[in-house]
Amino acid sequence: MTLMGFSFPTLAEGFKQPEPPDDAPKTERGTSSRTDCPLMTSNVTLIPLIPKPNWGYTTSKTPKVWVHIDYKDKLPKHSISGELSLLDKKGDLVAEKRTTISIPTISGAFSFDILNLPESNKGYKWILEIDCNEQATLDVEGYIYKKDMPNLTNLNSPEKIIYYQQQGIWYDALNEAANFYCQDPRSLQNLLTQENLPPIAKESFNCQDK
Repeated sequence: MTLMGFSFPTLAEGFKQPEPPDDAPKTERGTSSRTDCPLMTSNVTLIPLIPKPNWGYTTSKTPKVWVHIDYKDKLPKHSISGELSLLDKKGDLVAEKRTTISIPTISGAFSFDILNLPESNKGYKWILEIDCNEQATLDVEGYIYKKDMPNLTNLNSPEKIIYYQQQGIWYDALNEAANFYCQDPRSLQNLLTQENLPPIAKESFNCQDK
């Protein structure tokens, strides 16, 4: 099967990170951690599930982002939440209001939606901030670039995963692999392993054992 001159291999060959856009960040993927966060726990770490250059492409206007949280010492006793901000190239908020995100109280990966990427072929910075106390926040960030692509409704999930991998569309490759996890977890595991990222546990998905 072909699409715009692209031939689907029998097996995925792994994710191919494309050349960065001109305004892509120069720093690599970071890990955010704090030891003075009494609202939740001590020694908590956040890792964005994106490649080391800390940016990636999407074709969606409402892309999904995955983040891994690790409570190293003890779990929080109460529910916690964070605020999601989306910034344009100038550092201005894209939306007037920040989005409230529910944060899991156990270690593992979780996802949230960016509700609106206004324009294609432009980069945006997302920041997730968790209030620790009046003096401190725990935050994690990444960059996302919306790219116009052909309609893939005629492809099944494995074909979409391979296509996104070969075209370097990280956010969509990861999310499509997550959607297909219950049928076959290997695509998701391979993506995360290739980029040296923490795994997403089976408990993150509503799979019914057959």
